[in-house]
Amino acid sequence: MSDHKSLPILSATNFTSWKIKIKGYCMQHGLSKHLSATIPPAEPGKLETYKEQQLKVVGILHQMIGDTNYARFVTSTNEENPASIWNTLMSVKMK
Repeated sequence: MSDHKSLPILSATNFTSWKIKIKGYCMQHGLSKHLSATIPPAEPGKLETYKEQQLKVVGILHQMIGDTNYARFVTSTNEENPASIWNTLMSVKMK
């Protein structure tokens, strides 16, 4: 599962499986901490890496939630915040 192309697009019928696969993919790539709210590091070098990782997770989520769910759950205030998008998805659980 190292290639994101093997990840499923979120639908109304695959939430549990999708969640497991997305979280596992992020874990495999050292990005899973960004699915939870984290405090950015104060050091400039680490901050740049942190921001890059945040954007990678955002990109994964944007691609793997599909167009309908993107329109439903991503806003101008959370579009670059993976923890916010993830928490919104987890709270709705595709009901």
